[in-house]
Amino acid sequence: SCGKLNGASESRCYACGAAMSGPSAWVNSLFERPAIACQFIVAVCALDFVLMSITGGVQNVSLLGGPIQLASLVQAGGIVGGLLSEEPWRYLSAVYVHLGLLHVGMNMFALLQLGRSAEQFLGSARFFLLYTVTGIVGFVASRFWYGPVSPATAGASGALFGLMGLQIGILHARKDPRTKGLVLQQLAYAVAFAILLPINNAAHLGGFVTGWAFGRLFYLEKSPHKHEKSFRVAALVCVLLTLASLGLSITSPFVEQARLIERMRGD
Repeated sequence: SCGKLNGASESRCYACGAAMSGPSAWVNSLFERPAIACQFIVAVCALDFVLMSITGGVQNVSLLGGPIQLASLVQAGGIVGGLLSEEPWRYLSAVYVHLGLLHVGMNMFALLQLGRSAEQFLGSARFFLLYTVTGIVGFVASRFWYGPVSPATAGASGALFGLMGLQIGILHARKDPRTKGLVLQQLAYAVAFAILLPINNAAHLGGFVTGWAFGRLFYLEKSPHKHEKSFRVAALVCVLLTLASLGLSITSPFVEQARLIERMRGD
């Protein structure tokens, strides 16, 4: 919890009092595994994509993913039409939903490229909290941009732009001269996204600005070890909320309504 060295026979840390065995010690060891948060995110995104592919058919596993069946997108946790007013947990579940092989492949590649170094710098708890909050804020920004009836949208890219914002926020707080170059690099990445995929610019911007704010706050944070326990609790809550949001999407009553709409349209 605090990074101090202890004797192997100690039951509690001499510096912070954290238990060296039992449930709390297990939680500590879980967060100390290399890139555990990145691995969890990739696993959930992959499983959700497999679910959508099984329920929606071969069109969902094509290169670009479309046209995605409405019912499978709703069941996977995506954002469709006015569902956010009825099922607000989709602000979170949609962060793990992807609309084709290229979409999920590019996002997971970017996550591993950006995320592993960020997780090593922040620690797994802060990293997962950052990923969750920037992903949600991205879709909240999208909701304000598009209004109450949103076009179908999903994906981790709002959170990925949060990781970009994190890097720039840290460099900005350091007054690092490399900030300008990194901004141009990330801009090029954003343009590549726009060319290859249909993108949600509002979600990207919302995630980026939130990540930038987190970067400055984390860099200026004093005595981060003192707050580690609180961040680990917050991260575990985010994990549970993530799983709950996906579970609620799978069992949503709107899945059957979407299937009925598809049958009426002859899809």
